[in-house]
Amino acid sequence: MTENTIQYNPEQMEQFYNQIYVNGPNPKLPISLVTIAGAAAFKAVRQHNSAPNSPRSLPNDPQDDHSYRISLVRAAAAQEAFYLSLFVPLQNVDSRVLVKSAEDAAHQLYDLTCF
Repeated sequence: MTENTIQYNPEQMEQFYNQIYVNGPNPKLPISLVTIAGAAAFKAVRQHNSAPNSPRSLPNDPQDDHSYRISLVRAAAAQEAFYLSLFVPLQNVDSRVLVKSAEDAAHQLYDLTCF
């Protein structure tokens, strides 16, 4: 596994979330693309699941409902990853790669925990 490979592990993503949002960045713990993408993904899924108006079901096909919810979670993760990239800049990391990694991680986390 390389430094920039995300393992779709809900517990690990929650640790990344805590490292960034709860405890604040620690100089002793390196912040990487994986850390930021995992934290953004965890936050997006968490917010989606806790939102009072979160779409739980639509009158159409269940697959359409799933696709719609995934698109919401991916968009939220992308926005959060971009926001974090502005405040926690990473050298030699393309923000597009970071955003894509967060989207993919949010999708996988949603599927692992909600579907």
